[in-house]
Amino acid sequence: DWLNQREAVRRVQGGGTFLQENFLTVVAQTNGHGAMDDISLNELVEARRHLEPLVSRLVVERIPDAALAELRGEVEAASPNCDDVNLWRQHNLQFHTRLAHLCGNRILARTLEEILAEVLAFWATRTEHSEISRSHAEHAAIVEALAARDGDRAAELMAAHVEHFARAVAGDDET
Repeated sequence: DWLNQREAVRRVQGGGTFLQENFLTVVAQTNGHGAMDDISLNELVEARRHLEPLVSRLVVERIPDAALAELRGEVEAASPNCDDVNLWRQHNLQFHTRLAHLCGNRILARTLEEILAEVLAFWATRTEHSEISRSHAEHAAIVEALAARDGDRAAELMAAHVEHFARAVAGDDET
């Protein structure tokens, strides 16, 4: 909602939420603070640790085949963007936001949108190319677990993905 109010995203009913070209500028102009104040990295990671694996399990139960095919296509199409940090950030945010909406719970989706808006501040200063390649591979593995309708595996992969994010932005990730 915070990004939407600043015209940094475009919402399409039944189609998802899409980033506008100005989204990083909007976040940078506000020093990364969206609807929440004084959010710490630990709080963001804790919220993601609990919510994103749950969302992954719900997506397994609820995702239509057509949406799964679209998600798989989006991940495949993002592969060339692994060399462009800004394009990758857009894809990464789009991937996590899309999963949040595909879980079929609007409260979880809105909560994760707020969390992800805050996460942008950490991504904007600490994303490395080696992390992008790993993150892209993790997105692909998560999609394959969703396709296999394996909720436990999807949740496990998402939990590992969030842990990699936490270590990367904290600056102590071992690649």
